[in-house]
This record gives sequence, structure tokens and C-alpha cells, in this order.
Amino acid sequence: MSINLFTIFRTIWLRSETKFLFAFSLLPLVVPLLTNSPDMEVFYVAGDNASFSFFVNIVFQSQFKLVLPTLIFSYMIYSTFRNEFNSGIMFLYKDLPKNRIFQAKLFSLMVLYCLYTLVTLCTSLIIFFLFLNKSNMLFSGDELLSREILSIFSIFFSNLVSILIMSYTSLKTNRAATIVISIFFVLASILSSKMGWMGYLFPNAYISLSNVSAFTSLAAMCLLSMVYMTVFYILSYKKFKKMEF
Repeated sequence: MSINLFTIFRTIWLRSETKFLFAFSLLPLVVPLLTNSPDMEVFYVAGDNASFSFFVNIVFQSQFKLVLPTLIFSYMIYSTFRNEFNSGIMFLYKDLPKNRIFQAKLFSLMVLYCLYTLVTLCTSLIIFFLFLNKSNMLFSGDELLSREILSIFSIFFSNLVSILIMSYTSLKTNRAATIVISIFFVLASILSSKMGWMGYLFPNAYISLSNVSAFTSLAAMCLLSMVYMTVFYILSYKKFKKMEF
């Protein structure tokens, strides 16, 4: 019997949680209406100088701070890993190598998150050029653009790290603990700039590094995320291997 990656991805894709998650990829439809948002106030004040990259950064920041997408994703990850053991579904894979099952599940979740990000980006593009475009500017000026890129990548890396952390906690603990830990990670990431040296435990803190280039900040952010992802990948895989079908 051979494992079919598409089958595992399709199983995750058809879950009701996935539909709720992708509903938040339509957030760009709502963000322009958030007139009390400090970010949108700055966007409207910028007027003819407000670029697409500026708007995309606001959208991704709003998604991340909303926390609800993370909550839904944590529930989805718990269902993908722990629930399938508890329900006996994993018994159907008993003749397959555990490493391939684990990698297929994790890869499917990563692909799902990338699709979610891509849909958000496409929705932002449509909304910006149909309703908000006054400048015909794709990108902001160099200095602001560097900060926007760092901000977007910090969210992307934080979410990838969060997926690995939630994969481990879903195998180690119960659903409630998995959700609480994932929300704590997001909230701590949001507040990282106010946490002193402890803030540098989170990718978001590297947006505001002083006296260094944007490339150095991005490299530090990427390296930190890779360390987290490697550690939690190993921990998750070891725990998965010990689970009985």
C-alpha cells in the first residue's frame, strides 16, 4: 500500500475548519472599513502615496492580531494529528512507514497555510486596485518597503513556527492546551517589541533592529525560525513515532 499525499491533503482540505480559515483570507474586503484602525488611518492620510505593499502589510498584520485564524488552525492541526489517533482512523495506515505519514500530514498543513496566504494576497490585490488605488504604486519607498517586507515575513515565519509548535502540542497534550499555547505564542509575538531582550525569542522583534541592514534583520529572523522549526519537527516526529495505531 502506498501513501498518497493528495489523499491526505484532500482529507484536511474538506474539513469544516478549513472553510472557516479561508473565510479570513477575505479579510481585505473588511479592512478598508476599519476606519478606527491606526494603520488604516495612516493609509487614508497617505492618500496618493499609499501603495499596494502598504495595504498588504496592514492586511497581514490585521489577520495576525485577530488571533481567530490561529485558533482555527490549532483546532485543524489537533484534528489532523491527535483526533485521528483517538478515532482509530490512523489504524488504516498501520502498514505504512510512520515517517511518511507524519511528513505527508505536516507538508499538507504547510501547503494549506501557503494557499491561505496566497488567497489573502490575491484578494488584497483585487480590493486595492478596484477601490483603494489612488497612487498606482505597487511598492512604497525603499526605507518603508524594507520595513513592510520584514513585517510580512515575520508574520509568515511566525505562522510556520506556530504550525510546528501546535503539531507537537497536539500530540503531547489535549485540544484545550494546544489552542491556549498557540494563542499565547501569537500574543507574545505581537507584544515582542515591548518585552526587552525576551522579545528576540520571536521573529517579529527583528523588524525593529537598529543599526543593522534589512537583510541582516531578515537573515536573523529566518535563522531563528529555522531553529524553532527544526527543534519542534524533531520533537513532533519522535512523539508521533511513539504513538500506537
